[in-house]
Amino acid sequence: MGSWDVSVFGNDEAREWLSELILSTSTEPIFRALVNAAKVRDDEYLQAPECERALAAAELVASARGKPGAEIPAALTAWLSEQKFVAGTQIADLAIRVLDRIAENSELKELWSDTDSAEDWQTAVRGLQQRLRETRDLSIERGTEQNVSIEDLCEEAAVLVAEHRFADAMAKYEVALELAPKSPTVFMGRAICHLWMQQYEKVIEDINKALSAGDPITDAYNLRSQAFFHLKKYKNVVADLSTYLRSRPQHNEGYLIRAMAYENLEQFPNAINDYTVLIERKSHEHLHDSFIHRAHCYEQIGRHDLAAWDRQRATQLESATAHLP
Repeated sequence: MGSWDVSVFGNDEAREWLSELILSTSTEPIFRALVNAAKVRDDEYLQAPECERALAAAELVASARGKPGAEIPAALTAWLSEQKFVAGTQIADLAIRVLDRIAENSELKELWSDTDSAEDWQTAVRGLQQRLRETRDLSIERGTEQNVSIEDLCEEAAVLVAEHRFADAMAKYEVALELAPKSPTVFMGRAICHLWMQQYEKVIEDINKALSAGDPITDAYNLRSQAFFHLKKYKNVVADLSTYLRSRPQHNEGYLIRAMAYENLEQFPNAINDYTVLIERKSHEHLHDSFIHRAHCYEQIGRHDLAAWDRQRATQLESATAHLP
């Protein structure tokens, strides 16, 4: 991380997320950041970038409900005032659950555990969680009736997505589209549902509509790339992830998927470059697979010596993992 301290906005990932949010009039980045963290199953690895964006979104929810932290950026306060965003109880409860997952079992927790500030970080996360709990009994007034309806529907749908109740979430988004036919928030949310329901062409349609609204939605390219990958449209995968990774260079999964797309396109030097990025970062989740795939790419370009070295490293990793308690 280029910048890293215990405050919610004390890292580059959260600040980039905030920059994207304040350039937009959409609340979609808030729901998306929380849903992306919430929908990861307990047996899956919750990566640090997702954690950092979810923490930022949770802080914004707390601020919108009248419980801001001590170091809230002025840009966030101004955005809340201008957009008149009011977070409901359901999204606050979702944020509380996400914070609990981050504090208990996540890559971000592991990273902080290796520092002298681990206890301070845990205190900051639990403090944010407590501030959200304190808002449960508050009576929050909404804005105009139409805005209330759209915000409520998107909030309810986001919670349903986190619970993997995709058909129910889709119904909420359909109603929201009747009220706001060009809402990027609704299109992004519905695209997530389509992705989980394996309706990949519909994912692409919704992302195209969200992007046509004109707001900068960096994560839209990542989401659309996943649909393209399932459809084996690997050139589109490379194009979308190249755009996405320029803004999210720390996102390991983006490099992995782009590398696999390059591999399928038989652009082996490009694939090797992306696998090397992951190997040099010593990514816990993707390190073994990166060695195996890079070995295959080296073989395809005739570097059998390097391929053998990579396979040896993969075997060593397997052995080390097998001996873990």
